[in-house]
Amino acid sequence: MLSRMASQWKTLQRFAENLVFNEAPKLIQHGIRMGIDALLASTIATEPPTAITAGRPVTRSSVPTAHRAREVSYAPDLDGRADPGEIVWTWVAYEDDPTRGKDRPVLVVGRDRRILLGLMLSSQDHHRDDP
Repeated sequence: MLSRMASQWKTLQRFAENLVFNEAPKLIQHGIRMGIDALLASTIATEPPTAITAGRPVTRSSVPTAHRAREVSYAPDLDGRADPGEIVWTWVAYEDDPTRGKDRPVLVVGRDRRILLGLMLSSQDHHRDDP
């Protein structure tokens, strides 16, 4: 009798785990998508189209940002090497004398094997208007 009850509880536990960890997130995502689509449909239907002004070319087949959104994640490898998104300290040469320089913080934005692409960080604002 006890083993039969334990088996029933185990079955219920598996059912609940499946519901919470697998089915509920799918249902929530589906509901969110339906809500966003409903909001977009009502917004598009009620607002008159805006006039296109002179300037940069604008496409007539634009798509709402929500439909193009991508997940952004930061998951560095814990291998001791710098990954994009990390700030590291490195030697940065002076522009006027490349033989001299000093350690500066650099934002790593790309990697190709052993070659890093980084942007120097600075608290100085004398380059703020540079293109």
